[in-house]
Amino acid sequence: AVGGERGTACEERGHAACCRCCAPLAVLGHHGDAVKRLAFCGDRRWLVSGGLDNAVVLWDLEKAGGSSVPRTSSTSSGSIIARARQPCGVYALAASRNGSVVASAGSDKVIRCWDPRERFQMYFKLRGSKAHQDIVKALLIDDEGRVCVSGGSDGIVKVWDLRMQQHVLSVEAHEDSVWDLAADARSLGQGLAE
Repeated sequence: AVGGERGTACEERGHAACCRCCAPLAVLGHHGDAVKRLAFCGDRRWLVSGGLDNAVVLWDLEKAGGSSVPRTSSTSSGSIIARARQPCGVYALAASRNGSVVASAGSDKVIRCWDPRERFQMYFKLRGSKAHQDIVKALLIDDEGRVCVSGGSDGIVKVWDLRMQQHVLSVEAHEDSVWDLAADARSLGQGLAE
């Protein structure tokens, strides 16, 4: 999947994240500004995109042709399942594999949790005294949608229990921004499973 400065979200065939050198399988549609983050959701049936246009968009990959059916580069606007907006650009985005939750965040320091099965109905917001003190730039969610890990410009990595909607742990990991996070999403929530 590729996001780009031209606001395009697409599935890509090839090696590099560059729409100029690789032929896309499908162009799903467009954002009003640059697409900053992409995440697969619902066992890869859906793709979620977030951009500087403040939009979080849920795309149906099966309706767009999926990864197994080659398509032309024409826009498939019928593949949009839902669209949500937040008050600032989307700098971080994550989704659970089981399709139960999508999280988005940006410069307002708030992590918004959405329900993709309910056309992006807002679940809740992770904010308050335990929230990041600067832009949230990275999010990670376990496969079952129980745990969210966030990182931001404040250099802190935070762990959130999504079932309880509360902060669990903060780690001052860096002197500078946390730009990305990686972990085994299958085992990420095991410490909070019970």
